[in-house]
Amino acid sequence: AAGKLEKVGDLMTLQQREETLMGASTERLEHLCRVALEAGALGAKQMGAGGGGCIIALCPPSRQPAIKKALEDEGAPAWAFQIVSK
Repeated sequence: AAGKLEKVGDLMTLQQREETLMGASTERLEHLCRVALEAGALGAKQMGAGGGGCIIALCPPSRQPAIKKALEDEGAPAWAFQIVSK
């Protein structure tokens, strides 16, 4: 994915749309994905088997603080992680 994070983000968001069509998502998860995208995430989708309460958002480092705050403002705890390669 090196150098292609925008494409990875697009694919994440596309996968979330598929989860919605399958009925495996919830209104809350959809809302949190939208919040992350509107705050600058490159992509966002739910995690796990569906119907749970977690999303993952792919964020450029410069947007992480704003995205984290936007999610927390919606009552969703948020943790920032970095993608690293060895």
